[in-house]
Amino acid sequence: DEGSAVAKEARRLVDEDDFADLSSVGFDTPADAREDSHMLAHNEVVVAATDGLFDNVRVEEVERLAERFMQAINSKKQGAKSSHTADLFGGLAYSVAAQAVANYIQNDLRSPFAERAKLAGYNFSGGKPDDVTVMLAWVRETARVHAEEQIREMQPKL
Repeated sequence: DEGSAVAKEARRLVDEDDFADLSSVGFDTPADAREDSHMLAHNEVVVAATDGLFDNVRVEEVERLAERFMQAINSKKQGAKSSHTADLFGGLAYSVAAQAVANYIQNDLRSPFAERAKLAGYNFSGGKPDDVTVMLAWVRETARVHAEEQIREMQPKL
């Protein structure tokens, strides 16, 4: 499943952060940005976000939130208006960012940042206050796929 592969890659990238190097600099620079490419499939959701999200929310938590919203979108497909879908995606972006903020104000949280800090020899607990930017993309194929879905739905069930 490509979606799982992309999420697995996201976990790998977050886990590979060179915490010791970033902590010596004290901040991230544009040189710390990553570029990657993935094959995506119809109906997948891409979550691109700043480290303010991934320092405070585990990739698995983001996946669970995205899955819930996709279920809501798929259950509303029949007769759903594009504004309804946009509202759901706005809700997903808000929920993901709000989870990061809720996590970074907790002093006793074992955040992803705190776990990486501990591995690098630092004593840190709780979330890491930071700015949070979340961008979503919903991968959709051409109208051909939509037509094929409608044809399958019209076929009588055996």
